[in-house]
Amino acid sequence: MNICHYEDAKMVLEAGKHCLLEKPATLNAHEWNHLVQIAKAKKVFLMEAVWTRFNPVLLAVQKAIHKDNAIGEIRCLYSDHSMDAYKKRPDTDRVLAAELAGGPLLDVGPYPLVWTMMILYRHPDNARTPPEKVGSTMMLHKTGVDIATSFTLTFPKITSIAYCTTNLLSPVQKERNTRIVGSTGEIIVQGHTSRPQSFTIRRLVNPEEEGGKWQEDEQVDMSFDGFGLYWEADEVARCLSKGLLECPSLPHAETSLTMSIFDKVRAEGGYEYLPGLEKVKA
Repeated sequence: MNICHYEDAKMVLEAGKHCLLEKPATLNAHEWNHLVQIAKAKKVFLMEAVWTRFNPVLLAVQKAIHKDNAIGEIRCLYSDHSMDAYKKRPDTDRVLAAELAGGPLLDVGPYPLVWTMMILYRHPDNARTPPEKVGSTMMLHKTGVDIATSFTLTFPKITSIAYCTTNLLSPVQKERNTRIVGSTGEIIVQGHTSRPQSFTIRRLVNPEEEGGKWQEDEQVDMSFDGFGLYWEADEVARCLSKGLLECPSLPHAETSLTMSIFDKVRAEGGYEYLPGLEKVKA
C-alpha cells in the first residue's frame, strides 16, 4: 500500500538492510529525502522500484532516440496509463480509498512519467535539466482521490514537451499508449506503458515538407520471457556486487525529482491527503 512505503522502508534502512522500494517510493518528496538521509547514514543501498525503467524495449527506444537519432529532434512525447476501475471496484479498494492514498496518479501515473524521464529528462542535450514548468488538470472522485489526471512537463533546453495522462475511467490499451514525435519521424510503442513489447519507427520521406509522406514502417519486436520484474532485480544485484549504495540508472535525486513533480500535480489538482498520512511534510 502507498501509505506503508515510507514507514516500512524506514524500518528496513534503520535495521541496516538494503532496500528496493516499490513505486511510488513515498507519498511526497520530503518522505523520500528523509529515507535517503537514513540510507546514507546507515551506508545501505536504496532505490525506488520502477521496473519499466529497466525494460529492454524502453532502453532500445531510448538508444534509437539518443544515440541513433532515429527521429531527429524530439518535439513531443505522449504517454498514458489508465484502467477502467471506476464503478467496477468498491470505494474501499486501494485505488479509490482516500485513507490508502489511492488514485491513478500514484498507482499508475509513474509509468507515463518514467517515459518522460528516460526520453526527455535524460536526453543528452537536456543534460539532466528538470522540467521548467509542470502543469496539470485533475478530476476528483467522491472519496477525494484523483480519478483522472493529466499533466504536462516542458523541457525548453531541447524544445520538447511531455503530455502524461492517467485515469480510472478507460480500459487499458495495448497499442499507442506511448508515442514520441520527432522532427523527422515518430516512434509508437506497443504493449502496456508499464510493460512495452515492441515499437514502430516511422520516418518522413521529406522532413522539410509540411504534412509530408511516410516511409515504410520499421517494426522492432522484442518479446521476452516472464513478466519482466527481474531486470530491476538484476540491476540491484549488479549495484550491490560493485559495492554501490545508489543506482546510477535511478539515482536518489531523480526519484526526489519525480516525487516533487507529483507533489506539484496534486497541489494544482486539489488532491489533499487525509491528515496523518504524510509522515514527513518539511
